[in-house]
Amino acid sequence: MDVQTVGELTRRTLLKFKLEDPESAAQNGKDFYTFLFTAAPDLRNFFKGAQTYTSDQIQGSERFAKQGFRLLLSQSVLSKIISDEALFTSYIRELILRHKMFKIPNDIWPAFYPLYIAFLESKMSLTADEKKAWTILGEKFVAETVKVLNSDYY
Repeated sequence: MDVQTVGELTRRTLLKFKLEDPESAAQNGKDFYTFLFTAAPDLRNFFKGAQTYTSDQIQGSERFAKQGFRLLLSQSVLSKIISDEALFTSYIRELILRHKMFKIPNDIWPAFYPLYIAFLESKMSLTADEKKAWTILGEKFVAETVKVLNSDYY
């Protein structure tokens, strides 16, 4: 599948999140973190002050509404720029550097997209092509992330 198609298919799934609607975007963002805290409880340790949050606490959290929106927006940006290799790699480098202060181990990054795809599947029916597109985007993300993490720049 070419990157143009990957971008089109991934953007199509993101339309269902209605990022242009603040309430919908906030709710979907909180839903992502509720899913993450349930599906991968070991990742809670990276959310200082929220390690023991329940689903209800996440749902009532402005922090997770904002953070979830940023995460969904970043996925939208990545799906839009995937066909521009220089911009795609630059955006990923900036994203990784922005997370450096959280001391996320290198082996955590490759785990994100399988979790994200599982989240998408919990919210909607993905076609085989949509799932493949997200898998490809995730593989490209991980490949670039590994380069950044292994570089002198990081």
